[in-house]
Amino acid sequence: MKLIFNKYFLYSYIFLSCAILSNCSAGILDSDNQSTQQIFKTKVIDGYISGANVFIDMNWNLKQDLNEPSAYEDTENEIYYFEESQFSAIDNWSIACSQRRPRVAEVPVGAIDSSRGVVSEEYDMYFFPYQSGGGEQGESRANVTPLTSIFISYISSSLDGSNISDVDGCGENANVIANLVIPKVENTLSILSANFNISAYSFYEDFIASGNAELQAYAELIVDFLKTATTVSKIIEDEYEINLTTQLDRSLIQKILSKEEFSEITFALFSQTELVQLDDGYEQLYLYGFYGVTSNNQGKLIDNNGNEYELNITNLLANTDFRIRDMKITRSPIFGNNKVLLEFRNDNETGINRHIDIGTFVLDENLMRVSSNDKKREIVKELFGDGYSLTIKNDNNSYFDYEFERIFSSRDPNELEDIYNEVMALDPNMETMINNRYLLFDGDMHQLRNGEWGYIESKDSSSFYVNCYNSSTNESVNGSDGYELCSQHIQ
Repeated sequence: MKLIFNKYFLYSYIFLSCAILSNCSAGILDSDNQSTQQIFKTKVIDGYISGANVFIDMNWNLKQDLNEPSAYEDTENEIYYFEESQFSAIDNWSIACSQRRPRVAEVPVGAIDSSRGVVSEEYDMYFFPYQSGGGEQGESRANVTPLTSIFISYISSSLDGSNISDVDGCGENANVIANLVIPKVENTLSILSANFNISAYSFYEDFIASGNAELQAYAELIVDFLKTATTVSKIIEDEYEINLTTQLDRSLIQKILSKEEFSEITFALFSQTELVQLDDGYEQLYLYGFYGVTSNNQGKLIDNNGNEYELNITNLLANTDFRIRDMKITRSPIFGNNKVLLEFRNDNETGINRHIDIGTFVLDENLMRVSSNDKKREIVKELFGDGYSLTIKNDNNSYFDYEFERIFSSRDPNELEDIYNEVMALDPNMETMINNRYLLFDGDMHQLRNGEWGYIESKDSSSFYVNCYNSSTNESVNGSDGYELCSQHIQ
């Protein structure tokens, strides 16, 4: 339970007196009779939320530390605000510094939502700054909403406040994170705006004041899923005695933003531990994920028969695919502009899994992946659905047969660059796919994807199976006709 500062009660008393006497100025008096200025005015919105705990996360760990004060609440004007004196413990603090930090709203059970009534399930919302100044942010204002909260799913890999004390929240290390996160938020904002025909500034607006019913509908649906995700995270925290940060699956976010109606949806729920610095420039985190999660359109999890089930660890394990993923990430490029992500996990179905991702890790740019488990090796050039992939199931196939265990142990940048160059040398298209058939042994396959179109070649004994398909229309054509069809649609 969070402590409420005694000064809040002083303010409540003075505010009530002002309302009765009608002769108070815009500022209030502190204990030394000095006028104080309200700064960082913040609205917490699904409907307007009263009773939230709002703080500025100075060190980027998304947790409230000792010297990160809670905001006061002005219930009449439906805003939260801070005073400069509250930040006195932060070294070299300035308004400009706090402008470039997240604001977090913890919404507890019993808070009041002006549109939906009493809150029955707790959840958190986030505001991430997307520009250094100007507009409302230049006035130190912010709206913390479900729409501003979705950006955590796109920038979480850049958050690393675990080794920064709250008093150093305006120091060099915290500023480095700000310089990484803010451009990433801007880039994500631009891409989502273009993909879903939503004004970039709409994500940050007060949609209650503007009367934007469409944005409010987005927000209410996102909150339903945030509540479920928060409950699931707390179940994992209790089960494994860890602290987690929760985020929504990007595919779920995109489904919501696409305005498609659905009665149920399948997605994943993720929670991650704090990043830990390793000696060689890598950072390590553990990602706890429930995959194959099915929900109705109120964000309630359902089983295969469409029935809601109680959220507990037993039911979650019975109705989803649970994985713990050990991930090591480089903060800075190790060659060129390329960073590296190494992931290890142990699945019941496929055994030990290791994969290596190399690329810029910018949202709209491509990556390459090489991976291995007990059943197959896979080489992918260009992720996010499009591009070329080679799946090797034949143990006698020596192509791209890397010593993953040793590579994960040594993390040699020269060897990782060699792997990257070998994969990127593959340059297949519909005209050259046939030239890559030498990579296929019995049981192996390769595939070329471009949007909804896909082309597959697989080897069985001395013959090749060829198929062209459309994932949207379910059109499927085999053989030479399939090759000709895909040649018309895949470049």
